[in-house]
Amino acid sequence: MPTVVPIDEFWDLTEGERREVDAVTCATVGLMSGVYGILSFRVTDPGEVRRFREVELEGIRVPVGPCPNERLGLVECLVPATLRGRISGAELLRRIAAGREFHAVAVADDGTEHEVTVGPEDLDRALLASTRTCFRNYTAFIHDGPEPERTIFAPRPLRPGEAAFSGCGGYNPLEHDPRLRLHRPGRRVLFCGAPAVITGTGTRSTPDRPNLTLHADLRECDPRFMGEYRTAAGPENIAGVASAIAVTEETLEWLDRRHEDAELPVVRLSDRRPVGSARYSDVWVQERVEWDPSRCENCDPCALEERCPYPYSDVRSGDCFHCGYCAEFCPAVRVRRGELEVGGERYRVVARESSAHLARELMREAAAAAEEGRIDLLTPGR
Repeated sequence: MPTVVPIDEFWDLTEGERREVDAVTCATVGLMSGVYGILSFRVTDPGEVRRFREVELEGIRVPVGPCPNERLGLVECLVPATLRGRISGAELLRRIAAGREFHAVAVADDGTEHEVTVGPEDLDRALLASTRTCFRNYTAFIHDGPEPERTIFAPRPLRPGEAAFSGCGGYNPLEHDPRLRLHRPGRRVLFCGAPAVITGTGTRSTPDRPNLTLHADLRECDPRFMGEYRTAAGPENIAGVASAIAVTEETLEWLDRRHEDAELPVVRLSDRRPVGSARYSDVWVQERVEWDPSRCENCDPCALEERCPYPYSDVRSGDCFHCGYCAEFCPAVRVRRGELEVGGERYRVVARESSAHLARELMREAAAAAEEGRIDLLTPGR
């Protein structure tokens, strides 16, 4: 069995100890665009309906297809994580990963509606896929305009002089593998906790900013590393991705890159134009949010319950996303979120739309998956 360790543990090893390591894992958990589900399930008996034209999944309306499944009584559909109904697509995919049921209403081509409750055992197929999977976002956003702006890049409208970002900096193997000699099609990585196959490069992928397309079994995913995050412009998708990189003479020089080495390009929120650069160490000053119950003022209603953008827990339980936004309105919270200096001006970080804490957990999960042979130890290909 190979010896695989998370990259942050690898950084702390002596040169002799590093020789005993076969691979290291890297990971990011944060807002990630391009994620969608592919679902197939039965609604009626064969022959009862000629074909279905659309389906509502917890109020999320999507067309049926790409396969019509004529007279088979089956529905096949694509569910983008960014769609919304009674819940968001991101939340629906998380519920399926957690083994929960969902309600579906399929509309036949004659207009009749057919309702069904779909549980894990009723899904003929459930895939999680991505058109653009990154190990970090490649930019921080500053707002230098005169008025607050609603954006998916912050949990509330950004005010002039503020900034937001996503990503975990030093844990970005694609930055060190720009030609994707390691992360090439057919290789297996971990996507939202499940083994996933790399199928190619994703949309807007370039040699300077590469990203991947992935496919995984949704029912094997771990809901801890997926779901929704509530932004000023509506719910967005959280996803986690991790890979295991074999330690070789060629890869070794890529593996000693930390936050202080990871560049963070900075753009204006209004037009995405580059205005400078910083380092991830400028904004990842303190990874975990601290909760001091002695400072709780027992607000009614509780501001954490009302305003936390992560709907699955909050800082009081310790099972938190650690974005840091709650420090703005809760007196019992303490976290240093850092700031960006651009053109002689300083921009305060409102929130980190990513979780270095969960990324560390995912790196540990990836190390176990690599040792068990469920994902590959990535080596340079030609």
